[in-house]
Amino acid sequence: MATKEQLAFCTAHKQNAANSVWTSRNYPTIDWLNFDSRLAKYHADLEAIFDLRIESTYRKELERQVATGENRNDLRNYHAPGEHNQVPGYYGLRGKSRMLEHIMHAFGVKIKRLAVTDGVMASMGPSGYVQAVLVPELAVRLIMEDMDVKEEKAREILKESAEVGGLVNVEEEERVIVKEEDGQTSAIDNNGMQETQENNDWHEDDDGVVVLY
Repeated sequence: MATKEQLAFCTAHKQNAANSVWTSRNYPTIDWLNFDSRLAKYHADLEAIFDLRIESTYRKELERQVATGENRNDLRNYHAPGEHNQVPGYYGLRGKSRMLEHIMHAFGVKIKRLAVTDGVMASMGPSGYVQAVLVPELAVRLIMEDMDVKEEKAREILKESAEVGGLVNVEEEERVIVKEEDGQTSAIDNNGMQETQENNDWHEDDDGVVVLY
């Protein structure tokens, strides 16, 4: 099997395993069609986080890193607490992109102003700051609503579901999932490669974080 085909096979295998984890943990069906309307409900909280009227766990960690000189101006190396490679839990990269776009559009004027007056935002750049602070804070609030849990538990879910989210809710152009007549699922990537996978191998580590094979 060629290297690209092996990678496609492995990715499809992990995606199917991630779907099994999603079901076992009762993660919700996400209504992407009305997603922006749902995000709008949290504008007041986001405004308060921008204005520092609500304390942000992610802002505090970013402040610490800026103060100590860690990863300054380098979002590529920044990992907010509770995130897996900047993935906002089970909302995945698709959710991250949608949340980022929504926040940047809804708060564009405020972000432009704070980029000059807020030293922490200036250290990351507007987009970097929103990804590191506002996106995970918004995701936590969505998870609280989805799973009917308190904030602390929602942050735990965000952390433990990040890998699953990164596989299930990928960027929309990254893959197409095809349901076969026999019930199997095929993943087709951008190169047109297709593999069918039945096995769903996964386990949780000691911290409850999913490890996929």
